Amino acid sequence: RLEAERSGLEVELIGTRRVFLDTHGMAHELAASAGQLLTGAEEMEDDQDELGAMDLEYLLLNVRNMQDLRQNHQRDWDREHKGQSRDLMHQVVLHTANDVVLMQRALESSSDGLVELSEPGQIIPNGIQLDYVQCPGLAMPINLEELLKRLDTRSGHRELLPATAAFTLTQDRLKRVPYEQDMIRLHFQVLMSAYGHQLSMSNARSALRLQATSPDSPTAWRAVVEKLVLGVPHFLPTCPEAHAMDYSPTAPWASLCSTTVECSTCQIA
Repeated sequence: RLEAERSGLEVELIGTRRVFLDTHGMAHELAASAGQLLTGAEEMEDDQDELGAMDLEYLLLNVRNMQDLRQNHQRDWDREHKGQSRDLMHQVVLHTANDVVLMQRALESSSDGLVELSEPGQIIPNGIQLDYVQCPGLAMPINLEELLKRLDTRSGHRELLPATAAFTLTQDRLKRVPYEQDMIRLHFQVLMSAYGHQLSMSNARSALRLQATSPDSPTAWRAVVEKLVLGVPHFLPTCPEAHAMDYSPTAPWASLCSTTVECSTCQIA
């Protein structure tokens, strides 16, 4: 309400604003770009502009909520998704023969590392389960060994590449967060990409720095990713009595707009 000092006129402003809570419990008005990113209305390019803190917070909250549902609410997940696996399906594009070789090595590796292909943002975790490889010149999927053989022919590259490789990203594999800083960033990018949020290297680093207790610490980055995978907040706001508050959606499958922050001790929100 605004009061005009001279006339004593009282004006009430009525309108609708889309707001969200960041990981620190602060409320922000949702920028238009964040809504577009969340719905996939605009595809982000590799040379995307730097996203702001609010946009990054919004994307992180979306992924955290979905991981919370997958990790911690099995009964609710089964009811809403009718037996659908809690694992994530992901795809990468193989542009070169070397990309095919790198993918084959990733499948055979048992380490917690990841491999970035020739195109930035196309990342494969080691030890994943390959579902299929689809080439533009073939009606049926093909296995990697056969694809490598055909690529040795003169026309192989033109007929078979770029190929799409689909793999299963299990929750157990997501929990195996590496320790090396660049690998942590790649792991984070894979998780975000699996939910449709293609972050550039720069934006991924900004998001991790935003959440980390120590912006440039690999240990702090790893803690951020671990908690995101588990679907729990990295930071919890406190109430006026200094009690830790928690995110409490009206239902585990509720939208972001239904999420509140509550203090279970004081029973306030």
